[in-house]
Amino acid sequence: MKKFIYPILLLVVATFTLQSCDKDDDDGGSSSSEGEVTIDGTQFQLDGNSFLINYGENSDGSYNWDIEIEGENIDVYFELHTNSVSGLTSGTYNYSNESAEFTYTIADFETVIDNQFTIFDATEGTVILDVDGDDVDIDFNLISEDGETIAGNWSGRFTVIDADE
Repeated sequence: MKKFIYPILLLVVATFTLQSCDKDDDDGGSSSSEGEVTIDGTQFQLDGNSFLINYGENSDGSYNWDIEIEGENIDVYFELHTNSVSGLTSGTYNYSNESAEFTYTIADFETVIDNQFTIFDATEGTVILDVDGDDVDIDFNLISEDGETIAGNWSGRFTVIDADE
């Protein structure tokens, strides 16, 4: 059911995010973050909201923690599977079709390039997390299912959401 609801929810969030003003300079954000994504030479800034969503324990005993990071003309989404009930764990996460500790099953990049909405789904590469308390550093080098190279990084803190609430 989550696989059906997630794309619809993400599309709604992306639609509102990608149609927002060029930049809001009200400094009303809850935390500072910075980062960038480069997709086949096109660079995007990750300077918007960031969310960590707890989906709980998987049937294999790993824990599903989803990340959404917003930026100018881009939304980044990772479905990560960790070994921790309490949050993200430092380590290298590799793509898998099935959930298991230190894997990702979804890495989506929704963009607007030349007024064209595009989704890039990464199915190869690594996502590396360095977690120090609430501070998280993410580095990723990925390849989409269509062969585009996707690389980037992000540092900051997340707004934590429990998916069951």
